[in-house]
Amino acid sequence: MVGRMSIRIVQLTDIHLSSRENPRVHRVATDVSLALVVDQIRQLQQPDGIIITGDIADDGSAPSYARLREILAVLNVPVYVLPGNHDDPAVMQSCLNTDGFHYVQSTCIGDWGFVFVNSKVDGQSHGHLSAGELSSLAQNIVALGDRPILVALHHTPRAVCPALGCQLQNSAEFTAKINQFPNVKAVIAGHTHNIVEYDAGGHTQFTTPATFSYITHAPLDVPLPTGELWGPHDLDGQLQSFRILDLSSDGSIDSQVCQLNAVDD
Repeated sequence: MVGRMSIRIVQLTDIHLSSRENPRVHRVATDVSLALVVDQIRQLQQPDGIIITGDIADDGSAPSYARLREILAVLNVPVYVLPGNHDDPAVMQSCLNTDGFHYVQSTCIGDWGFVFVNSKVDGQSHGHLSAGELSSLAQNIVALGDRPILVALHHTPRAVCPALGCQLQNSAEFTAKINQFPNVKAVIAGHTHNIVEYDAGGHTQFTTPATFSYITHAPLDVPLPTGELWGPHDLDGQLQSFRILDLSSDGSIDSQVCQLNAVDD
């Protein structure tokens, strides 16, 4: 049961909007899939904030980010964004840091603090956190005081797939850094388009599937040729998802993934 002193956060991830006319990514109309997810969110308790953990755009273009603003406008709640491997951080900064959209390193909502981390590696699918990013992560956590904290990034720290492009390369270093701070209660991520909920020793790591497709991954022990990406993946373009996180002031978390079958190939 969620306590009375709680906030509700909705996580969206891996939307893959495009600037193309009648955009489709792997045969899915990604603006339609996002709109359907937004309609589902509108039927629930209004969230206190939305966090989008990267791959907002498939092409990193300004028209893609403008489309995001248009589709999410009906929700009328603060939206916090961070980049994925398909995004362009400079364009995001220009397009998604005004009028209710926030491209920032940290914020507070209710009794909770939130830290947003950039795991993007230019030109690559995999993620990596630079020494500077890890240092900023720690500084931002300290600056938020002793309140419960949620950390968000694009690449999931929990390995779910043998493909190199699915990995956060220095995930062990990231998790060790997070575990230095007992008030960090959760990490949310995306990238792999599937569901993971993992107790990482002091905090829970949540991976959320995409708004436009679910991906089933090959087992970790399956050998792959170097550079192979799509071989170990089975994409279901008819399954759309988002995550609800009800965060209580005592640091406890009630979370669920909501899924709908709504988009035809």
